[in-house]
Amino acid sequence: MASIPVPSSPAAAPATGPATAAPMGAGVAAARAALVVALLSMGAIAGFFYAYEVSVTRGLAGVGEDTYVLSMQAINATVRNIPFALSFFGAPVFAAVALAATLAAAGRRSASVWLVAAAFTVYLAGGLGVTLLVNVPLNEDLAAVAATAPDLAAVRARYESEWNAWNTVRTLASGAAFALLAAAAVLFPRTR
Repeated sequence: MASIPVPSSPAAAPATGPATAAPMGAGVAAARAALVVALLSMGAIAGFFYAYEVSVTRGLAGVGEDTYVLSMQAINATVRNIPFALSFFGAPVFAAVALAATLAAAGRRSASVWLVAAAFTVYLAGGLGVTLLVNVPLNEDLAAVAATAPDLAAVRARYESEWNAWNTVRTLASGAAFALLAAAAVLFPRTR
């Protein structure tokens, strides 16, 4: 008796196509490069905020009001430079590029894509956003204060307390964004 061929079921067929294939080719190399650049940029800005957290603010805590105000004014006047801008503004730009590259190479189901998206969001809100909406206005207010102002102790106390608290927020946010990018880099392209 002749056997009748039985068509294979879709579940038994090997999975192929963009939804299930492992990422390959130039897109993967571009995504890896984008992840590395985003990671380095985020690491630089996280390290910058961390250095303030563990040394600058603690060192300035022990100086007099006039020295504190003059020091912060000098720091704030010089921090706007190209190396700082490359990490501060570069971190979200490079994270967005890494997000687009990992999405193109690995698809939206990739854990790496979601980790990069989370890193971008956390830094945008907690690093860049906090700096532009809180720390910069505080710095601008302090720039207008004379080191000989009669209420210098009160000005310093108000500025220092608020500025340091928000610096802690942006330190934690940029550190978390760095960790998320590191996880994305480690997992890419092994996850979908």
